[in-house]
Amino acid sequence: MRTIRGDEEDTGNGHLAPRVLVPVERTLAESQRFSVIHHGRKVLLDHILVSRALLGWYLGAEIHNEALGDELVSPATIWGSPESYHAPLVAEFAPPKGA
Repeated sequence: MRTIRGDEEDTGNGHLAPRVLVPVERTLAESQRFSVIHHGRKVLLDHILVSRALLGWYLGAEIHNEALGDELVSPATIWGSPESYHAPLVAEFAPPKGA
């Protein structure tokens, strides 16, 4: 994740600062920042990264993790096993008026 984001402290190149990607989950409450439950531990494995330019159009994000099951629980014990144990991440953007 750090490699993909390209923070200056990781690249050592200040000229790349305008290209740094920003994770939108930073705007969510700490208690909501998880997309998988692995052996009882809430983990954020999925991310939405945006450029600084796109961040200007950012309205908000949600992680729909309220009904997640633990991915290590045997599927045989779960009725109607889900298609995925990863919660959907959704971000909303709107261009400025007149753009």
